[in-house]
This record gives sequence, structure tokens and C-alpha cells, in this order.
Amino acid sequence: MNAYRRPATLMFPVALLAAICLVACANQTTDPDNAMAAPPAVRDRILDLDCGGERAELRSEGGEITLVFDRAAVRVVPVPAASGARYEARVLDDTWVWNRGEEYTVSFRGRELPPCMASERRPKPYVAIVHEPSFHLSILGGTMTIRRPGAEPVEVEVGEPSMHEGDRVWRGRLDDRGLVLRVGDARCRDAMTGMPYPATALLTIGGETHPGCAGDPVDLLAVGEWLIESIGGETIPDEPPATIEFLPEGRIAGRGGCNRYGGDFAFGEGLRIGPNLYSTKMACAEPAMESERRVLDALPTASAFDFDESGRLVITIADGKTLIARRR
Repeated sequence: MNAYRRPATLMFPVALLAAICLVACANQTTDPDNAMAAPPAVRDRILDLDCGGERAELRSEGGEITLVFDRAAVRVVPVPAASGARYEARVLDDTWVWNRGEEYTVSFRGRELPPCMASERRPKPYVAIVHEPSFHLSILGGTMTIRRPGAEPVEVEVGEPSMHEGDRVWRGRLDDRGLVLRVGDARCRDAMTGMPYPATALLTIGGETHPGCAGDPVDLLAVGEWLIESIGGETIPDEPPATIEFLPEGRIAGRGGCNRYGGDFAFGEGLRIGPNLYSTKMACAEPAMESERRVLDALPTASAFDFDESGRLVITIADGKTLIARRR
């Protein structure tokens, strides 16, 4: 019997509370084993919390709810509350989340944050790309969706990954054949497009193994500000700095040397920035304005990116020239 199914259309509730299972829980058990189960339709959600400028997250993944704050992640479970929904950590004292109506309150290790505003964010699927033959794999919530040219998408249950020699390994069955996807942390370059990826992939189906790449290229770029050093071989002064920052949601921001600018970016067969960038309109000394013109002229012509041996970002721009930037 085949252990796969064709993708089904799921209807997800819009309300933020449903998105992370924050329902009235005055009568819910505090037994953590019973608290793990979440309705399938509301799994795999992220709630961003803006607490007076401090950021926290509530993640509902695989039936568990996790509070993320200050670079720490702790599982929280429902406890009785006089009103609303309250979740507490078992491993950190005085760490909890309390939702009443549209208001969220967070305490982390005894420090209560200002009232929080909430917005929902769906977690991204984990993606792997394999060629010869061509497979596009995406994994979310323990399900791998396999796409092949000329064929309908197929879903395979793979569960959570195990660890083997430092690699993540997913296992399932496709057409009664064993399927194994092994992902390592070494950086990879797609054989067809040259696009860098953060991880290597090895897909094995029925004893046949196919190499590829995995992860999201944006994770290589969205690591903070990059200081632009040169464009087309000509140096860009450090002062005032010209910068670029890639944001996970597909936006860019930075300074051109005088004004702040912004726009969007995307991946296809390479890197696309813009084409329409916007900026503030301050006037600065001519050297800074000249640097800014070069930056804003160059970015919309981007076609690819890579990294040199020292880890600097190398963006290919018009006429095969490059824009080079280093981590700030």
C-alpha cells in the first residue's frame, strides 16, 4: 500500500487565537503529555509579539507550543486561568504567556514585558531541490510534498527528522519504495542555476541516490547589515557608510551613503532587487551623493549572488560587474 496521498485543501481559521491554539483553557489539564496535542488544522503557526519594542514569538509546531524570547526557546503548557488563556513554562521560573481578548502579556524569568501586540506568521516549509531527475521537495508539519515536472504533487509522511552524524534525516515511503532525505550543514550551489543554498541534500529513493541543495537562500543573506565596499571595482567610502540589509520577508533596507532606501528582493534563477527602490530625499555633500547614486543605480541590476573566500557578499550587477559587501 502506498504511503502517500495527493495534497488536500485545508481550511485554516483566520483568528490569531486559533492560529496558535490559544483558546480558553480554564478547564484544560496541566498535564504536559496531554497538553501536547493540538488540532491538526491549527498546527504550525507563529505569532509575532511586539511588546513595547521587545520581540517575542509563540510557535505552534508539531502539537507543541513554544515561547521564544531573548534568543531562548521554552515550551509552555496550558494552566487554569481566571480569564483568557494562560500558558506557563515548566523549566523556567515565572515564565508565562497570558492572553485576554486581544491583549497578550509575557513574563520571562520574572521580568514582565510591556503589553504585547500580536500578528500571525506562517512558518515556511523546508525546501530541497534535486536534479537528474528533477525533484522539488518541501517539508512542513511532518509532511513532504514532492513535485516533479509533468506530474501531480504527491505527499509523503516523513515525521520529524532524526539526527545521524550531524545531519538531519527524514524517512518515508514513495510507491512502496523507501525514501530518505539527508541534509547536511555544508553550503551548496545549485548545479542548474548556480544559486547558493545553506545546506546540502542527498535524496535516496529505492536505493537510487540523487544529490542536491536544501534550505532557503535568504538565510545566507538575512544575517544583519552588509557594508558595501566596492561597485564595479571602484571603492565605496566607509564614511558615511553605504549598507544593504536583507529582511526575511523579502524586503531590503539600507543607506546609500546619505539617504535611507528600501525595496524588495526575490529569487528566481538568480537574485532580483527592486526594480523600484525608494529613498528619503536629504541633501548631503557631493562625495556622499555620488556614492549613493552608484548604489541605487547598481542594486536594481542585480542578477546573482555568491560569496568569496573571505565570506564577503558578491552581487553580480550589470555588464558582469560586481558589488562587494562585508558583514558589518
